[in-house]
Amino acid sequence: MCEEVAARRLETIRTLIGKLSITHRGTLCKPATISAGLAVYPAQASDTESLINAADQALYKSKDTGRNCVSVAADLAENSDDSPLRLVHGS
Repeated sequence: MCEEVAARRLETIRTLIGKLSITHRGTLCKPATISAGLAVYPAQASDTESLINAADQALYKSKDTGRNCVSVAADLAENSDDSPLRLVHGS
């Protein structure tokens, strides 16, 4: 699955989760949110460990950005700069 398709699917999931009506003990809860980090092999990692680390870094980027967003790890060729992540969506 290519990065763009995976990012779109995560964004769709994030949006749908935000539209859920969740009640707890008869009380409507605040809208649910998710933060997600995405990394794709082999574009953004050369092995399993680095793939998990790249996705984890992307997840923390989403959380640091204000949560409720999807961040994608940059390609290995782009990692020479100071910003190894890019934000797909933030709200």
